[in-house]
Amino acid sequence: RDLAMSPVIEEGEGDDDPFGAFGSDSDDDEDDEDYKQVSDNITSTAIAKSLVEAANQKIFQNVGDAGGDKECNNKIRGDENKLDLSCVQPLELPSWPQPLYKGPVLLVSSLPVGGGRGYVASETITSGTLVLVEEPMMKWPMEQQGNKWGIASVKHLLHEPNAIQLVQDMEEFHPTKDLVDSIIVDSQDCSGEDDEQVYKMLKELRLKFTTAPPSPLGESNEGSRNTHDDLEDLVELAKKRGIRSRNGSLLTTTDILRTLLALRYNGLESGVYRHVAMLNHDDYPNCAKLLPEGEKTYSEVRTTRQVAAGETLTISYLPRLMSHASRRRHLWDQHQFDIGVEHLKGEKYRMELVGSNDSLPPSPLQSEDGESETLMRRIETATEELERIQSEIADDFTVHYETAKALEQSALELYTSSVEELKNEEHILLIPILSLHIDACALVLKDPSLSNAIRLGVLSRQTISIYRLLPLQKMLFGPDHFDLGRANLDLANVINELLSRSVQRLCALNLPAMDTFAAWSTLEHKARKEYNRIKSLYPHDAETLLHKSNHYSSKDY
Repeated sequence: RDLAMSPVIEEGEGDDDPFGAFGSDSDDDEDDEDYKQVSDNITSTAIAKSLVEAANQKIFQNVGDAGGDKECNNKIRGDENKLDLSCVQPLELPSWPQPLYKGPVLLVSSLPVGGGRGYVASETITSGTLVLVEEPMMKWPMEQQGNKWGIASVKHLLHEPNAIQLVQDMEEFHPTKDLVDSIIVDSQDCSGEDDEQVYKMLKELRLKFTTAPPSPLGESNEGSRNTHDDLEDLVELAKKRGIRSRNGSLLTTTDILRTLLALRYNGLESGVYRHVAMLNHDDYPNCAKLLPEGEKTYSEVRTTRQVAAGETLTISYLPRLMSHASRRRHLWDQHQFDIGVEHLKGEKYRMELVGSNDSLPPSPLQSEDGESETLMRRIETATEELERIQSEIADDFTVHYETAKALEQSALELYTSSVEELKNEEHILLIPILSLHIDACALVLKDPSLSNAIRLGVLSRQTISIYRLLPLQKMLFGPDHFDLGRANLDLANVINELLSRSVQRLCALNLPAMDTFAAWSTLEHKARKEYNRIKSLYPHDAETLLHKSNHYSSKDY
């Protein structure tokens, strides 16, 4: 995934449903008989305990590791994120081809971050609007995906058939070749914080990669052997392949390191894009990049909330949903700057508070591995480990029924312990944990041998998790994000099944004002209506718009 906060939106088979990943909206045939309530007898307790122990072991092995795999350039929020369009000149990059489709957006060079460049809305854009469609210049092989970019990544790029075009077009990526060349010529004249940051990063990269052994694609290049020769080998490789800068000069070791830095700032797991790379990072983005699906070769970028005219269009560069503590550590480790807390306001601020004192973890500049920061990473590591197990068993579920039951119990235990330790029922890290538990419940419910008692228990726990998840998603993403569409559909479907099987079981959940059939029936109706509202915001119109723009022919579909 390129976006941890966004699922892949898949095409429905033979229909116009952009919410294919959300499951079916149709009701299953259900038995109307109310079943006798009995206590659940989950037979996988021992497996659940072993999974938790395995996760805990990995947690403590990795507790000192910084999270995250990708670079990102944190944007400043507030009024500085909006431009006066009346005095803005568009940025022209004549050497770049246009994207397959571009909506009501404008590429400019007057932003306060991201090297000054980025896309802004040229008019007010509603939620779900398609703003960019682009094919990658290069796709990464499997061994690179999910791993950090290194010298081997640049080597792979130089071996690509279109390497000349890649290298020359990437000269416009932040930090640009012109910027780096000017910094190298006069390192004493770094005109701003951004220039100084680039200079420091290049200096550190050169230091690292002159004291590191070569390594396979996707693995760290840091070690104990001098690799100056490896940088020179890439310079020689470029020379042999006729790869030169746009100005005709041969590539240097500085060019190699700048290309690596550009990948770390702008690269995405699905490939290297020109125009998508111009979208800056934001902790709370207003757009999502959707991965290519099926035979499609292009990626879509859609808005996930209303964007005002002049507002910067942003996506998340982070590999997954992270706490503020981990985002802060990640950006400090990769970029040597502290994002601070000024952009945390209102609900976003509340979602990051930890402990009985309602405090934020301290800056990495001020302390090393504070107790609350360590807690964040322990929870994140445990969540990632359980997600890995879920991914493995989902591929061949038929032989993993007991593991799925154990996973569901483990996710629920992780949620309970996290709430207890965080002392904040609205914390951002509870979102991926609740999502994991809901998905684990869905896996368990696929088991055809489930007794009715166990099925009712799983459905009840799934209902509570969705009920808890929805307000957190709304706080973080806003009301129009497609994640809320999926959660509302899940809630409507699980309530529907429980209403047909055991109304008493629903009423026994002791949720506020939810103690009658009418109350639960009303909630089901509201959830399904909200799903349909959000679904309508995301028309499946990419193919139509591409046809109109004459960039694709029918044979491409």
